[in-house]
Amino acid sequence: MNLLLIPLLAILNRFRGANGFTFIGKIGVVITLLILLFPNTWSIVVVSILYIIGQSCGWGWWIGSIIDRKPKIKPVEGIREEIAHWIANKLTDNYLWYSRIALAIIGFFWWFPVFLAIYIFNDIKLYQLMFPTFICSLGFPTAFDLAIIIYKPIKFDLVNDNWELGEVIYGAFQGVSLYIILG
Repeated sequence: MNLLLIPLLAILNRFRGANGFTFIGKIGVVITLLILLFPNTWSIVVVSILYIIGQSCGWGWWIGSIIDRKPKIKPVEGIREEIAHWIANKLTDNYLWYSRIALAIIGFFWWFPVFLAIYIFNDIKLYQLMFPTFICSLGFPTAFDLAIIIYKPIKFDLVNDNWELGEVIYGAFQGVSLYIILG
């Protein structure tokens, strides 16, 4: 049953990223999934809040730089984006690696609090906290690099371009991470 999380999260992450999918719909997807996975009410509330806060980061211009293979102008965003920008800028002058590093940092900011809450409210091992965080951090930029490599212009509602395929691949990484947590 838990292996179904991988394709399920792949599809749900695509819906999360879809422009036409309302914010309320996104919250409903997250809460429904958490109710199915975790029986602890506080866990559901805290994880839902942390997920929604984390996923509301502005990361589109880094994804665009990876997909288009050209630099994008960085808009002013929140504190997490400024931290990611500062660290990535200190580590490299190459715009592509800069975008990958910044996106990995944003992935960490998104998922570490979520997995930490799951760790606190549920009986899981420390590796079940750290390894999924690692997957979701590094998997964020990797998903879009993979999308460029494997994308073929197949027209159907779920995936119309590299960006959307990257969301599906990243959702699969999220599913693998939840599978590790749930054992």
